Amino acid sequence: SNDPFGWSPDTTRYVLAAMLMAGEIKLTVAGREVTTAGPQAIDALKTNNSFRQVGVSLRLERPSNETLSRAAQRLTELVGDTVIPLEQEISKATAKHFTQFQLEYGNLSERLSRLGLGGSERVKSMNQELADVLFTDASDAPQRLGAEDSSIYNNLKWASEVKRALDNGLDTTLDELQRHRAEIAQLPDTGIPGDLRRD
Repeated sequence: SNDPFGWSPDTTRYVLAAMLMAGEIKLTVAGREVTTAGPQAIDALKTNNSFRQVGVSLRLERPSNETLSRAAQRLTELVGDTVIPLEQEISKATAKHFTQFQLEYGNLSERLSRLGLGGSERVKSMNQELADVLFTDASDAPQRLGAEDSSIYNNLKWASEVKRALDNGLDTTLDELQRHRAEIAQLPDTGIPGDLRRD
């Protein structure tokens, strides 16, 4: 009713949605900054009641073309599909595939711990970062993936290699080695068994 242009609330919401998609504004939804037109933004702009809880501000900072290019290239490498180096496209692809990564690597930490291997904390940290990215509809995915040194990219590459090795039979080999190691540790310290144990 206080709109200087005389727009209806519906028109205002449509204009804001267009400005969000163009990267001109950002929304603050439940304390989180959202810069992409994902589910949170759609829900926030869906009705007049939900829109009342939303903060709107101009967006002054944007990722550079170099950052977008690097993010798209890395995401393409991670998911196997070409990702166009545009902010909305990167965020959209990230939201889709990071959900799959959560399922794919969800139990990797437990697998490493069970085998007595390091890396469990790294997997937990990566899973938390995936959750953080998805928490804001992947609004900051271009910055995270496009940074010169991207921890989330490095961790996802590492997790992919570890999971592939375990799935290809390394976990069976490691189980056998751990069992042999435990049996050798039970040999006596003296005589031939002691020599074998030391060797």
